[in-house]
Amino acid sequence: MRSVANREEYGLLDSRLHELVAVAPGNPLLTELHRKLNAVRVSGLWPRLELPQDGPRADYHFCAEHDAIVAAIESRDLRAAHAAMRSHLKSVLATLLKDD
Repeated sequence: MRSVANREEYGLLDSRLHELVAVAPGNPLLTELHRKLNAVRVSGLWPRLELPQDGPRADYHFCAEHDAIVAAIESRDLRAAHAAMRSHLKSVLATLLKDD
């Protein structure tokens, strides 16, 4: 995600990462819930993010947050995954509400 050529490519990879995290546990309810929420995120929330047309810089904070989530999942560290996901959700919320 750090080396994307544009905002659209970043969005596609971001959606794919979220999809992979949601389907990994093999829970059909979680998968379907994610897909519904993601549709809202992409249509309503995504456009509110301030990303340049050529995509985010390599040090974009969401990239580091995604890295922490993936690393925790790969190491099967439930506590770290929970903490990384909560941190990411708080960051997303703060980003989306900063203009309110």
